[in-house]
Amino acid sequence: MIVFKKLLGARSAAIWGMAFLMVTVAGVYLAPRGDASGEWIYVKEGPVLSVSPTPVPNKRNTVVTIAGVGFEPNEELGIRIEMGGVMSDIRHQVKPAPKTDGDGSFVSQWKLGRETRLIGPGVKVLMIVDDEGDVVAHAPFVLAEVEKKAEKGEKKKK
Repeated sequence: MIVFKKLLGARSAAIWGMAFLMVTVAGVYLAPRGDASGEWIYVKEGPVLSVSPTPVPNKRNTVVTIAGVGFEPNEELGIRIEMGGVMSDIRHQVKPAPKTDGDGSFVSQWKLGRETRLIGPGVKVLMIVDDEGDVVAHAPFVLAEVEKKAEKGEKKKK
């Protein structure tokens, strides 16, 4: 803000400061063009996706929350992840079905079953696709190693 005051004066700096705040909150911000022109351009951030918990426990009945913001409003989405070497759409396995609200946000939950064996432990990529099948967001999906059962005579560590 101090730099704006020196360059523009107090009143103009306040106006530009408020404009910067408003467009940044809306997911759009001003950035230098990146060439010698000295021009500024508007940049819109893409959608943001999160998966929790991280890492995902590798056991049946674990509930995974998949949430996103910054998508198109009222858009039906697909959710894809690699299972058994094949990209699989899991939108039928999550509740509620992934559809954004009027603000472009959604939250769905996926109750894991036997598919954890097909996913396998490690880092995979969970992808959100639009109605044309284009990937519009992605996030890491980290599935933990399978917990080994204690052998007879061994006590479980707490």
